[in-house]
This record gives sequence, C-alpha cells and structure tokens, in this order.
Amino acid sequence: SARLILNMLAKKKEIISYSKNGTPKSNLFKYISISHSNKYCILIASNVNIGVDIQYINPNIEKISDKFLNSIEKNRINKKNPIHEMHFIWCAKESIYKTLNNVPCSFKKNIEIEAINDNMKTIGYYKNNNTRTTYNIEYKLLENYFIGIATKQL
Repeated sequence: SARLILNMLAKKKEIISYSKNGTPKSNLFKYISISHSNKYCILIASNVNIGVDIQYINPNIEKISDKFLNSIEKNRINKKNPIHEMHFIWCAKESIYKTLNNVPCSFKKNIEIEAINDNMKTIGYYKNNNTRTTYNIEYKLLENYFIGIATKQL
C-alpha cells in the first residue's frame, strides 16, 4: 500500500528503495516516511526531513508508558484523557525517530515532546550529548487512529 500511495503522490510509477540503515528513499522526493497500523498505511513525502507515525488506539499503552514518557511528560499528561495523549506523544516520538536514520536512541531520554496546544501542534526535541534538534509536530485523529508528523526545523 505504501508503494501505491507513493505512486499517487508522484502521479507516476515510483520505486521505494531503502538506505543501508533501512530508511525508505525515493528518487522523486528528498524525504519519505512510511507507517502502518492495523488497516491503515500512511506515507508522507517532503523536501525537508520529515517523519510520520500512525497508531491504532490501544488502552494497554498506559502499561508501557514508563518506557517512553519522561517525568516532565508524565506530569503534563491530561488526566481526563491520558490514553489519547500518550498515543499522541508516542506518535510524535516515533515520527522524530524516523528522521534520525535509525540512530540508536531512547524515546524516554533522548526525545522530549512539549504540551499539545489547541491546534493539535507542539514542539519536540531530539537531544544527544550536547546537541539539540527541534521539530514541529502536528497531530491528527482519524477514527481510532492517532497520527503524528514531525518536521525538522531548519
């Protein structure tokens, strides 16, 4: 399905290849990112470094939240709907990770997501040693699916 989406975006047959690190590539677009969950697949293409993630709602996310939420994020979680917010944070972190070309990192230690605003946007950071990269994050909710899109700030 990702190949079909890419062909639709390209308006022609386009080949998906993969780098040595496993990152998807296209000759037509500088950056592409692919994700799938349950019955949906999503592909995004851009001329700037971008990542996308889609996740079907899973109430068990709370059980694994200690693996990806840092203490600041935990304290900020909306108590009225923590499951939704945890999914959005997971999608944001996964989206940022997809821009890193499979560089090993800890979602809990190296990636931080700020509070989500009313426009379903926020800022995220990838921190490693003395470097900090900033990302614009956009969220979407489609039926029972959460979508996060991370774009590296220039």
